[in-house]
Amino acid sequence: MRCTSGRNADAKVLVVPNTLPADSSGDFVGWGTSLAWFAHAIGTDSQLLEAVSQALFSRDGLGLNIVRYNIGGSDLNGDDLGKFRAGGAVPCCYSRDGSFDPEPDAPQTAFLLRARELIGRDAFYSEAFCNSPPYWMCKSGTSRGHTRPYRNNLGRMEVEAFAASMLAALAHFKEAHGLVFDSLSPFNEPGSPAWIQALSAQEGCYFSHARMNDVSAHEQFCISDANKDVRKTPAALWPAIGKINTHTYDLSEFLGSKVPFFVTKTQDNMFKRASLRRRAAHAQKDVWVSEFGTGKGAEPLARHVMYHVIRMLTRALPRGARVFGAPPLARRGVGVWLGEGRTGYVLVHPAKAAAPLTLSADARALLGTQAAGGGGGGGGLKAAATLLDAAGLDAEAAAAGDRQGDVGSGSREAVRVLEVGPDGLVELEVPPGHLAAVVISAG
Repeated sequence: MRCTSGRNADAKVLVVPNTLPADSSGDFVGWGTSLAWFAHAIGTDSQLLEAVSQALFSRDGLGLNIVRYNIGGSDLNGDDLGKFRAGGAVPCCYSRDGSFDPEPDAPQTAFLLRARELIGRDAFYSEAFCNSPPYWMCKSGTSRGHTRPYRNNLGRMEVEAFAASMLAALAHFKEAHGLVFDSLSPFNEPGSPAWIQALSAQEGCYFSHARMNDVSAHEQFCISDANKDVRKTPAALWPAIGKINTHTYDLSEFLGSKVPFFVTKTQDNMFKRASLRRRAAHAQKDVWVSEFGTGKGAEPLARHVMYHVIRMLTRALPRGARVFGAPPLARRGVGVWLGEGRTGYVLVHPAKAAAPLTLSADARALLGTQAAGGGGGGGGLKAAATLLDAAGLDAEAAAAGDRQGDVGSGSREAVRVLEVGPDGLVELEVPPGHLAAVVISAG
């Protein structure tokens, strides 16, 4: 979707789904999670597996539709097993003789298959990835990394064997479960100096750019490193690359205020993101954020994700709009999503100091239909809106000592029926400080 706005005092937001700028990073496919490492850690408990799967993948839960399966590389009988974090030693199922034994990783497989059932095959997207090659291919003899930083832990002569180990895993899932992975990522932050045994409590393997190009893929720690990878990828390798994966961390996520501001801003900023989008568009590849986390629990992660998603969607919105209930977003806010039964939802919230905001939504594009506004006609488009005095709610919450955005009684307007024009457009003026929820449906 693309949001555009006018620059005059009477600001206007145009919501047109599935129209992408020339340097876009591709269609939005969905939200997901990696199975590393919780699935391996708790997958033996059938009741817990079901409860977590329902919470993550069902329509009554988060409704995630992308699942990343971790092809393990660890020796469960190794001398350093006790140095891994809980669940971090994902078992290596590929043997030196080329055989593949799926039994050690049955808990993670159970999660993957249950996710497919709950999501449904049409919406289900699966990606297999490796944090490290099998331990017995690594120079150090362990999947936790080399003894020294910036040292390839996979020898050049082992590249083909590494590829064979991943293909064996993919072949097993296709033959045993009829599951064909949509994509494969053989790396996890391969340029990081953290993959050394003195520091690492998880699987990890450093790859130089030359060794990475032997395998051909991208999946780095931050936007800046992803840019370097794309820039150093030879033209002959691009046909073998399906998409560009990147993580969006910076060092402050791990070291906090100890990291100078200029360092974090060199790892990720709007210019580097724009550069990555341009390079990806030139190579005709999609860009995926394949991993992010805060290490601080679910609520901080949800806040952080919401902040960046809304910031991405609202770059063109006029200054003065904000998302209700998200204090870091004190200036901007709009959201668009689709529900069941061919129903679309649009949420707009200009700040109390902003000018009135006029929402113009293309109902036909939003619902993927050619129907027009129909009034009482059964096949026509219908729209309705509810306005809420969110500024009043904020004041009530502050007076009660609650967090900004907690729900109070406020001033709620009755549902207002909106006219859908012959061209499918729905318009609504949102007063400053009000939250507008618009529901559009095909009759």
